[in-house]
Amino acid sequence: MKTSTRISVAGICAAIVNNKRVSSVYCHTTSGHTSITADVQNGRVTGYDYASSCNISGSLPNIYHYGDSHHIQIRAEGNRIRGYDYGSGNHFTAMVNGRNVQLYDYDGSGYTNYTVS
Repeated sequence: MKTSTRISVAGICAAIVNNKRVSSVYCHTTSGHTSITADVQNGRVTGYDYASSCNISGSLPNIYHYGDSHHIQIRAEGNRIRGYDYGSGNHFTAMVNGRNVQLYDYDGSGYTNYTVS
């Protein structure tokens, strides 16, 4: 999964689990903040990735990343997320604990930790 997609997914996962709007994602690997909005209301995801200048939207479990031009499937089970990135053709999982998101990307990227605000 592309780095920009992973950051967007982390923000969306936090918004789903916490039922709270996300406005920024901090990546602990790169020590960098990314401005992103992610909101989930009644199963409908709306978001914007300012770094990629694109919308991200859809009805769960299927959303569309307009910057990467592909779908992403996200299914929440409590604070655990299972998903599939159609751009890379790989699965991912995430664990959300409050503002912290640990995402595992099966395309070989391994674990990445994020904090949202």
